[in-house]
Amino acid sequence: MGTAVSAPLRAFITEGMCALRIVASCEDFEWLYRCPEGLNCNEGTFKSYDCPVLDWQGPNENGQVWHEWETNDADFAILNSKDGDMTIIQGISYRVIVNHVKNGLEIKMTIMNKTNQTFHNVMGVPCLSARSEQFTDTDMERTYVETASGLTLLKDTDRGTGEKCRTHYHVEGEATNQHPGEWYWGERSQTTLVSGAILRESLDGQYTIATSWQRVLQVKDNQDEHACIHSDFCFGDLEPFETKSVKGRILFIRGDAAAALKELKESL
Repeated sequence: MGTAVSAPLRAFITEGMCALRIVASCEDFEWLYRCPEGLNCNEGTFKSYDCPVLDWQGPNENGQVWHEWETNDADFAILNSKDGDMTIIQGISYRVIVNHVKNGLEIKMTIMNKTNQTFHNVMGVPCLSARSEQFTDTDMERTYVETASGLTLLKDTDRGTGEKCRTHYHVEGEATNQHPGEWYWGERSQTTLVSGAILRESLDGQYTIATSWQRVLQVKDNQDEHACIHSDFCFGDLEPFETKSVKGRILFIRGDAAAALKELKESL
């Protein structure tokens, strides 16, 4: 499969499921990154976590990897055949590009409304799942979000009504997610965040992995076997035939969460 230029994080193409294998070049750390794992708006769901199955392309001469997709009748039929109460809709195309940059990866997602109707509160769900024990955190003692009080450990936040190992947080100033998946995530945390950043320090305290986007609607974490963190980007309303883009970062540094948050904000 493909790889890219030398960098603190390297993205390797895998097969299917919109997944990239991300490896830290300085240590034996690994993550699985799916972007977008889901894509929806107030009117319904365009893409679920397991359909369609898409492969990343590249890398090109600049080290970029990418994939793209447009809603279509075949995928629409598959999505509608699955169990669940999702309202499946069509009408968009998107492209995701990943660049290797200083201290991590830059992700850009561009979406286009292909219809004459407005899609409201369009949002995507990227998933960064740890595959190395150094970046699991079942006790929630090394994973941080940003509240009005500053960097806050997950164990010191309200964990909503679902299983303690997972919850979702609203980011102030953004619309409320109309499809929160409460059957899995429970009702959202009563802790409100002031940014879309979520950061995790390694078990030995030497490194931090962090992610955020220019605009984030909600942050999620799941400390079961997936060991994943989510900074769910949003576009707001997408008018007929309108195209919008949003950029995000995955940051990996030698240092603590405070240093990572500062650099993450500067990069966005």
